[in-house]
Amino acid sequence: MAERMQREQQRLQREFYPKKTDISKIDAEELLNVLMLINSRPRKCLNYATPFEKIFTRNWFLKISKMSQLICNCKKIKIIGEEILKSK
Repeated sequence: MAERMQREQQRLQREFYPKKTDISKIDAEELLNVLMLINSRPRKCLNYATPFEKIFTRNWFLKISKMSQLICNCKKIKIIGEEILKSK
């Protein structure tokens, strides 16, 4: 079952980014927007609820805040990396 869910997730991602798309060239904000769109879609396996609805009804707010902190850190790392590359 997990394999089927993984294939479904990949199918949804491919609607936005076809195979062989270089994800490293896509900024974190755009990836976050795609993540929001994908996780806002109702799923049959969740009784037609969205993944976000399931997460929030289970009080996983701390995990969401940690994920958003991780995304912010990724943005900072990317900016620092770009500055290092520019200085060389």
